[in-house]
Amino acid sequence: MTDLAALQEIAEKCVRCGLCQSVCPVFAELKKETAVARGKVSLIGKLLSGEVEWSEKMSTYVLQCLGCGACSESCPNGVKADELILAARALMVEKKGLSLPKWLILRKILNSAYLLPMLVKTGALLQGLVLKKVPKESGLHLRFSLPYLDKDRLIPPFSNTFFLDRNRDEPEADGGQSRIGIFVGCSIN
Repeated sequence: MTDLAALQEIAEKCVRCGLCQSVCPVFAELKKETAVARGKVSLIGKLLSGEVEWSEKMSTYVLQCLGCGACSESCPNGVKADELILAARALMVEKKGLSLPKWLILRKILNSAYLLPMLVKTGALLQGLVLKKVPKESGLHLRFSLPYLDKDRLIPPFSNTFFLDRNRDEPEADGGQSRIGIFVGCSIN
C-alpha cells in the first residue's frame, strides 16, 4: 500500500513555477499544461485530497510521462515529480487494474526468461513480413495494421542475435582484448 500522506506532501511542495516546463520532452511535443510536471502534480494532489476522482482522462494525463526525471532535476523546491507520477501510476493500477494486453506484457512476457527471448527471435524472423521498410514519402509505415500500435509509429528493426548471445571476446585490431561493463536489462538485450 502506498503512503498517501507522503505523496500529498510531495505534491504540496510544488509552487507551479514552471521550470519543469522548459525541460519536459512530453510538453515540448504536446504543448498542454497537463503534459508538464506541474500540471500532473496539481492533478495528482487534487486526486489525493479527494477533490477529483480517477477517470480515463486522468489516467491519460498520468501516463503521458516518460519518467526521465528532468523535471525533478530542474525543480528549485526539490519536488520529486517523477516519483509522484510513478506512485500515481501504481495507485491507478491498484484502483483499476491492468488491461489484458498490459497484464500479458508486464506480468507474463517480460517476467519470463523463456517467453521473451522466444518472442523477440520470432519477431526478428517475421519482421520482413510485417514491418518492411517503406519509403517515407509513401506515407506508409506498417504493411498491416497491428493492434495497440499507432499507424504512424515507426518500429526499429529487431536484432537477429541477443546482445548477451554475441561473442564478446573478439580481439581488437591491435591484438589486445577490450573489456567493458554494461548492465543489460530485458529491453537492451
